[in-house]
Amino acid sequence: MTYVTREKLPLLWAATQNNMGATLATLGEREAGRENLDKAAAAYEQALTVYTHDAYPDDWASTYGNLGTVYWRLGRRENGTALLERAVAAFRSALEVQSLKKLPLEWAATQNNLGIVLSEIGDRQTTSDSFRAAIEAHRAALTEYNRERVPLDWALSQINLGVVLASLGAREKDVPTLEQSVAAFQAAAEEMTRERAPAQWATIQNNLSTAFESIGEINGDIAALQRAREAAEASLTVWTREHAAASWANGQLTLGNALQRLGAKQKNKELLLQAATTYQAALSEYPREKLPLDWASLQQNLGSVNDTLGDLDTGTDYYIQAVTAYRQAWEVYTATAAPGEFASIGYSLAGTLSNWGERAGDISTLRQAIDVYGQVLRVRTRDKDPANWAKTEFRLGCALMMSGKLASDDQLLQQSVNALRAALDGQTKGGDVTEIGQTRRVLGQTLSILGDNTSNLDLLAQAADMLEAALPAYSKDADPEEWANINYDLGFALYSQGRIGGDATFYAKAVQSFETAARIYDGFPNRMQWARTKGDIGNALLMAADGKDVELLTRAIAAYDAALSVVTRENALAVWENNQNNLAGGLSSLGYWANDVGKLKRAAQIYRDLATVRTITRDPDLWITNQTSLAQTLSMIAAREPSAELYEEAIVVNRALAEQLGRDRDPERWANARNEMGYALTMAGRAENNVAHFEEAVLVLREAIVVQKKINSVPAVAFTQDSLCDVLVDLGAAHKDKAMAQEAIAACQDALVIFRDKKMDDLAAGSEKNLAEAQALLAELH
Repeated sequence: MTYVTREKLPLLWAATQNNMGATLATLGEREAGRENLDKAAAAYEQALTVYTHDAYPDDWASTYGNLGTVYWRLGRRENGTALLERAVAAFRSALEVQSLKKLPLEWAATQNNLGIVLSEIGDRQTTSDSFRAAIEAHRAALTEYNRERVPLDWALSQINLGVVLASLGAREKDVPTLEQSVAAFQAAAEEMTRERAPAQWATIQNNLSTAFESIGEINGDIAALQRAREAAEASLTVWTREHAAASWANGQLTLGNALQRLGAKQKNKELLLQAATTYQAALSEYPREKLPLDWASLQQNLGSVNDTLGDLDTGTDYYIQAVTAYRQAWEVYTATAAPGEFASIGYSLAGTLSNWGERAGDISTLRQAIDVYGQVLRVRTRDKDPANWAKTEFRLGCALMMSGKLASDDQLLQQSVNALRAALDGQTKGGDVTEIGQTRRVLGQTLSILGDNTSNLDLLAQAADMLEAALPAYSKDADPEEWANINYDLGFALYSQGRIGGDATFYAKAVQSFETAARIYDGFPNRMQWARTKGDIGNALLMAADGKDVELLTRAIAAYDAALSVVTRENALAVWENNQNNLAGGLSSLGYWANDVGKLKRAAQIYRDLATVRTITRDPDLWITNQTSLAQTLSMIAAREPSAELYEEAIVVNRALAEQLGRDRDPERWANARNEMGYALTMAGRAENNVAHFEEAVLVLREAIVVQKKINSVPAVAFTQDSLCDVLVDLGAAHKDKAMAQEAIAACQDALVIFRDKKMDDLAAGSEKNLAEAQALLAELH
């Protein structure tokens, strides 16, 4: 070039530029970076200043073909489709001269190259137009590449056609197109046998693996996935790292994909770990500097297999590894240059972050997922990509729901509802039935939680409607667990409606839904979900019983007993506590109405056992609730089987309760505890003939009345006045004190005024009896 100038020897100068371009292109392909490929493109562009369309059409077309190849190689290393589209333009320019009649083989070769580039553009787009254009180009090439005349070119074109058909079939989940792909590869294999063309035969096996993998994924066909694995392994019997490192790495990638699909379908952790190993092996031959897009694709696959491993595991380590891989892949793409890849990897990254955050109960990780989904939605808009937009809105709604649930944040739950409604709106306009059912289910769950948190009956009704609408999308036989889960969620929504609205009919509906779910859970090896559901059945029946329906109380107790046959304080402490507490409540109510001392005694023992867990130091409020229930149950037992020991226990319990509550801190409950303590002292005094107990009871009850009057707790004053009247009769008789008898009469009269005003007839009758006894005592003392 120091001697040949454009001015003196233009054709030789152009030819030398062309040769320079070819050399730089070959060198650039073997190196990292794009410097030599850019120089090659510049050299070809220089040659084209001499090789014009009119003066030298054949050279002009040949140089455009070379330029297209360089742009294709550059495009494979960068985001987006701009460089690949320049390659397409160059090949189409060449085809303006390379007619089928004049230069048939050159024309076919350029059609073949055009198809390859259009196929790669299709891989980076969300639509399938470029794939279809690529298929046309390859089929055009095959009109000239005749098997009898140019068998190797014919076979290569069959391979390239098969690749595009495989991509289109996978994109559109179209098995017939994938089967056409398989047929093209198998036709090529008839010419390119392992004996005659081992490298090309390995390429065919590699591509067959990809096609079978897609068929297996779409149909759920294990046999197709096994064929995918076998074909990938066959390619690696030819492609060795020592003799064909790049092809070997590509084969490792394909084998990893087949292993991942097969492992995911069979839930086989060993196969998934093998897939991860093959991806790691392939990475060693895909340096980020030289092949950033291929490197990123491998990182994406590595993220996917670790995500699947995470689903099969109980910890978060695999999810963390998946997030690391996805983030590295995401760094290669930008929303502007490569929106499709940016959105695809971001979607996967956010999904893994969401899984990680949900499993770990980590709100910060869930918020990262929400942020990534937001970035993806700036690319996946409803106008440009409605199907993927709806999918992303759905996943965003799931992450928001879980975050709102963990944080008890109703604002996040409302945002979840908004996202899920948006997704459902997009899906119902031609969406997949399964996806619609899934969205309705999660929306129903979220509405149920939000409605329960805010006591909003309208939201709860919407939740129940949404969950019922979701059920037809699930099969009891094909997917029993999911079907049972929806029935469980429906039961929760109905239960909340009953609890908040006070309508017992919803409890009966809730029991039906819970029992439907429990029948399915009963067949699972893990009994915990069955046990939890039996506990919820008990809750609904207990609420429906309203403390007095003997039949419903009996059913509730049976449900709690069933739950507690599985749930223990060791394997699920919180659930065990709730079930034990509610069981004791049911036993206490049933024992009272059925006059069954045995059930009351069992309830008391449960409350005693709970006291070992519900301690003052761990949770003062729960301790108070438990001790209050114990004290009331002890009183009911003692009323039926008087026992000095029971009365003494009740005194101790109520004394500790009052001390913990405090006269000034919680005056109402303090006074109630003092009233119960006064009653227990009265009964103990009678059982033991102990006047000191009567004297303490009077003091305790007088203190309680002072506080109750101060806080204007009218019915409570009547209860305590009646208790005071009762014990004053005993103490007045013991001391023969007319003043005490007169105080008892006044106390009963005051209680009667309130009982009669409140129409509490049973209590009024008891107070009238006490009043009569007080009046008889006064008459006797006179």
